[in-house]
Amino acid sequence: MKTLLILTDFSDVAAHAAEYACRLSLQFKSEKIILLNAYNAVQPVAQQPLTTIADKEVRQEVSGKMDKMKMTLQALTNPYTEIKFTTELTGAFEKLCKNQPLLFQERTDN
Repeated sequence: MKTLLILTDFSDVAAHAAEYACRLSLQFKSEKIILLNAYNAVQPVAQQPLTTIADKEVRQEVSGKMDKMKMTLQALTNPYTEIKFTTELTGAFEKLCKNQPLLFQERTDN
């Protein structure tokens, strides 16, 4: 099984990269695409004590964005390619890589 992992922060650049990755998944004949948004529940504010955002609120907001992104991306890939998403606290990437065989394109700048 070929799985493609797409990281997103919901920026315009991340959306463009996700669209490109979905088109690329056609060439790899990927069977699954995983969208990942890792977030930090603690957000520092300048000159203020650290504030904690309610995990449930963040998950609901991110899940809505992921659903919308998933529908957009499904149109760009094979209809048989499964697209899943996950939202996790920081550290999710490492956990996901240990549990899932993923396709990686190593970038080398020489």
